[in-house]
Amino acid sequence: MTPPSIYRHFVDKTHLMFEVCARQFALFDTAKDIQDGKFKGGTDTVFDLKSDAVGLGKVSAAGQPFEADVQKVADQIKSGGIANIPTEVGK
Repeated sequence: MTPPSIYRHFVDKTHLMFEVCARQFALFDTAKDIQDGKFKGGTDTVFDLKSDAVGLGKVSAAGQPFEADVQKVADQIKSGGIANIPTEVGK
């Protein structure tokens, strides 16, 4: 039996679970904001590098030679050194 295609994008099931949990945290944070009366309707909540909501997960052996370079770029994005990053594909 072939696993669903989503599994092919992750190093292992633990990494997949991390990604699922990260999405659950986004839902939890939104629900908590609603409960605490802090939710602002009509706005976007951004889960990005600056807010530490996304980042580099477990890296396979094939990706390890590039890990430091990717981290440098992530740090530049966080600090604002790289800006005007499109938020939509093709823009």
